[in-house]
Amino acid sequence: MRKRLRPDYLIMLGVFVLNLLFIWRFFAVPFPTAFSAPVVPTLARGLEIFGADSAWAVRWVLLVFYSFGPLSLFFLVREVAGRRMAAVLAAIVYSLPILRSRFEALVSLGDGAHIAALTLIPLAAFSLLRFLKSGSFGSAVLASLAILLVALTSPFGLFALFSVMLVTTFSEMLLGYGRLKLFRFVLVVVFAFGLSGFWYNPEFIRLSLFSPSGRAVVLALKNLIPLSFFLVPVLGTFGFLLFDKRPNLQPLFVALGLTIVFGLISFAGGLSPMAISAQSRYLPELAMSIAFLWGVVGSAVYGLLPVLPQGKWFPVPMGKRKLVRKGLVAAFVVFCLVAVFLSPFQEMPSSRRSGRLVVGITKPVVSGLGEVREQTGPTDRLVGYGISFITVVVIGILGIWLKREGHQVKS
Repeated sequence: MRKRLRPDYLIMLGVFVLNLLFIWRFFAVPFPTAFSAPVVPTLARGLEIFGADSAWAVRWVLLVFYSFGPLSLFFLVREVAGRRMAAVLAAIVYSLPILRSRFEALVSLGDGAHIAALTLIPLAAFSLLRFLKSGSFGSAVLASLAILLVALTSPFGLFALFSVMLVTTFSEMLLGYGRLKLFRFVLVVVFAFGLSGFWYNPEFIRLSLFSPSGRAVVLALKNLIPLSFFLVPVLGTFGFLLFDKRPNLQPLFVALGLTIVFGLISFAGGLSPMAISAQSRYLPELAMSIAFLWGVVGSAVYGLLPVLPQGKWFPVPMGKRKLVRKGLVAAFVVFCLVAVFLSPFQEMPSSRRSGRLVVGITKPVVSGLGEVREQTGPTDRLVGYGISFITVVVIGILGIWLKREGHQVKS
C-alpha cells in the first residue's frame, strides 16, 4: 500500500512547490482583502500570536490556501476518474499562469476568502462522492464537516460548492440507485446546515438577506431561474442520453458538466449589477473546470493511442504509437514552459493594492456579513448554538444506532 501511494505524495509535493515558486514574491506584496466568514481571520489571528503583523498573517494564510488549490483538485479528479495521470494533468494545468483568474481574484480583486474556499471545494466534493458511493455514515459526517468548512470560509464559496455537488450527485445518480443517492445528498446538506447554526443562526440569515450582500445573492438567484430553464433540461437530457449507466464516462460528464455550468454563468449575461454575482467572480471555478476537463480528456487520449484501431480517421501505424505518445508528452511540457515564461503572474498596479475591495468592482466595502453578525443578540446566537448542538446529538445517536445495527447483522 505504501509503495502504491508514494508516487502520489511525490507528485503532490512537486505541485505544491511549483505553486509556491509561481507566487513566492507575492508573500511580500500587500493586496486588498475582505471577509464575511471566520476561517481565514481566525487562522490569521493564530499567526498573530507569534508576533506576526495582521496584514502579513492574512496574506500568508491566503497564499498558502492558493498553493494547496491544485492539490485538492488532484484528489477530486483522481477519485472521479480513477487515474493518476488525469489528476496530475488537471493539477498542473490548474497551476499554470495562463489560467490566471484565480490569482487575479486573490491579489487584485480582494476575493481571497472565495479563493480559500475554492481550495476546499474539491475536498468537499470528494467527501460527498465517497459517501454517495459507499453510504458509510462516517463519510457522511466528513462530507458535512467539509461543507461546513467551506461555508465558514466564504458564503459565496458555498454557493459555488452547491453547483459542484449537484453535478457530482447527478453523475452518480446516472449510474443507478438515483433516489438513494439523492437522499444521501440531502442528508449531508441537512447535517451541514445544522452544524453551521452556531454561525449562521436564523436571525443572522434574516439580517443577511436584507443586507447589500444578501440582496445581491437573492437577485443573483432570481436571475439564475431563467438560466436554469435552459440549463437543467439540457444537462439532464445530455446526461441520460450519453452517460446513463456508463461509469467509464462519469469523469467526462463531471468535467463537462462543471465547465458548462460555470461557463454559462460566466458568459451568459450579467446576473446582477452588484459585485457578489459579477460574472468575473465565477471565472476561477471555470478555470478549475477547464483544468479538470483537460486532465480527463488528455489522459483518455494518451490511454487510447496504443489500442485505437488503425483506420481512415487515425492512420498512424501501431509501431509508431509510442513515438506519438512521447510527442504528446513533449508538446505538453513545451506548452507548460511557454505558459510559465511568456505569461507569468504580474504584480498589480499600486493603485489597486490598497484598501478593502468588494470583489468585481472597486468600491469600498459598505456592509459586510461580519458587521451583520454583530447586530445579532445573545439570544439569537444561543439559538444558533442550540441548533448546532442538537445536530451533533442527532448525528451521534444515528452513528451509535447504525453501528449497533451493523453488529446485529454480522452476528
